[in-house]
Amino acid sequence: MHRYLSKDGWLAALVAGSVSGLLLNLANEPFGIGLLGLVAVIPLLGQFENGWRRRLLAGWLAGFLLQAFGYHWIFQTIRDFGGQSNTVSALGTVAFQLYQGLDVAVWLLLAPLLCRHLPKPGRPFAAAATWLLVQDHLFPYTFPWDYGNIFAGASPLGEAAAFWGATGLGFLALSIQGVAVWYPRKPAVLTCAALLVAMASGIAARSTGAVETWRVGVIQPNLIARAKSALYSTDFFNAHFEASKAFRDRQLDLLVWPETALPFDLSANEAYYKRLQSLTRMLNAPLVLGTVEVPERGSYYNAIWMITPDGEPPQKYRKEKLVVFSEALPWYVGWVKHFGVAMGGFLVGQNNEVFRWKNREMVPLVCFEALFPDYVRKRTGHLMLNLTNDAWFGETAASSQHLQQIQLRSAETGMPLVRATNSGISCWVDTRGAVRDAGGLYVPETHVFEVPVPVEKPRVTSVFGVWSIRVVGIFILGWGILAAIRNRSGRDQAE
Repeated sequence: MHRYLSKDGWLAALVAGSVSGLLLNLANEPFGIGLLGLVAVIPLLGQFENGWRRRLLAGWLAGFLLQAFGYHWIFQTIRDFGGQSNTVSALGTVAFQLYQGLDVAVWLLLAPLLCRHLPKPGRPFAAAATWLLVQDHLFPYTFPWDYGNIFAGASPLGEAAAFWGATGLGFLALSIQGVAVWYPRKPAVLTCAALLVAMASGIAARSTGAVETWRVGVIQPNLIARAKSALYSTDFFNAHFEASKAFRDRQLDLLVWPETALPFDLSANEAYYKRLQSLTRMLNAPLVLGTVEVPERGSYYNAIWMITPDGEPPQKYRKEKLVVFSEALPWYVGWVKHFGVAMGGFLVGQNNEVFRWKNREMVPLVCFEALFPDYVRKRTGHLMLNLTNDAWFGETAASSQHLQQIQLRSAETGMPLVRATNSGISCWVDTRGAVRDAGGLYVPETHVFEVPVPVEKPRVTSVFGVWSIRVVGIFILGWGILAAIRNRSGRDQAE
C-alpha cells in the first residue's frame, strides 16, 4: 500500500486526495470518528515524492472534499439569507470551497521542499511543522479550523489538550502519520508510545481542584435569521423576556441569552434596560446577553452585556474576532459595507475584560471567537460563556461542526464552557472537552445547566505544550531551510 501511494502518477494523486478527503470528513462531525484523524493524512504523505503539479492536485482535492461536505450549507446561506438565485448561490459555494480547500494544497506543495533535504528522523516533524505554519500564519481562512480539534470527542486523546492544546494535538497526530510512512517497519510501537506520552501528559496537566456547582439558565428562542426583517424590537425582547420568567424560584446563579438576542442598540432603549434590571432582581442573578452597539452612524459593535441585580452599570464586551465577508471585509471590497450592516460594517472591540460578579469571573466569547485557542487563552476566569447564532447554517451538520471546533477550549484552559445559541446547539462543555446536556436544533428551549466550576481560577497549562511544539517546529523548519540552501550551494559549486 505504501509503495502504491508513493507511486508517481496522476492516478495516485487522485486516489490519495480522495481517500484523505473521505477520512477527514469521517473524522469530523457529523460522523465524529475522531481517531481516524490519526491516519487521514497518510495517503497525502505518500505523495511527497510526486511532482509538484500532482501534489497540488492531491492536496487541493482532499481540501476541497473536506470543504464540500463540511461547508455545503454555504449554498442555502447565500440563497435563503442572502437572497441570491440558485445559480449565484451554487457558484459562490463552489468558489468558497475551492478557496478554503487550498490550505491542504499549499501544505503539500511546501512540505516536501523542506523535508527532502532532512535526514529521515526529521521528516515527520518537518511535515507537521509545515502544516502548522500554513494553518496559523500563511493561509487567510474565512472559517478557520484546527486539525487537533478532530480529537475533541476521541477520549482520552482529546483530554491531552490540557497540556498540548489543539495545536499540539494536531502536530502530534501529523508527526505520528509521518512516522508510519517513513518508518513502516515499526509504526505501531512508535505510534503507541507517542499516544501514551500525549495522553499521560494531558491527564497529569488537567486541573483537579475543588469545584462548586453553578446553576446556569440558558434561553434558546429559535428566531430564524431570515425572519428578522419581519420582526420588531418588541418581538425579540418579549421572546427572551417571557421565556426567562420561567426561571423564577429556580435559584439561578446566572442567566444567559444568545448572540444578538437583542439586535438593536440597547443603550438607546432605556425602557427595555429597566425591565432587564427588574428581571435580574427577580431572579437574583446576573443576565448575560448579546446585543448590538451603535457608537456612530454606520458603525456597529457585536457586543455582550452583563446586567447585575445590584444596579451597577452594565459590564460590556465587544467582539474582537470578526467574521470575514460578513462582519468585516478585506480592504479591496470595503466599499460593499455602504450597502448594509450585514456587509462588513462592524468595528473590532478593544481592551475587553472578563465579567465579574461577587467573587466569580466569566470569560465572554462571541460565536466563532471560541475557535481561536490563542485568543481564548488571553483571559482567564472560572467559566467561559459562548454566545452564538448558528441559524444561518440551516438544518445541516454545520452546527455540530461548529461545536466540535470549540470543545477543546475547555480542556486547554481548565474552564468549563456554557454555550447559549439562538437555534442550537445549546449545551455546556466540561474540562475534559466533553459536551454535556446538549439541546435540540431549531427548536425553542430553556435549560438549567448544573455546571461544576473550579473554585480557584485554573492555571492554563496548555500554553507550555503549545509553545514547546512551536519552538520545535521553528527549529525543524529552520533546519530544513538551511539544509535546502546548503544542498543548492553544493550543486552550484559542482557545476
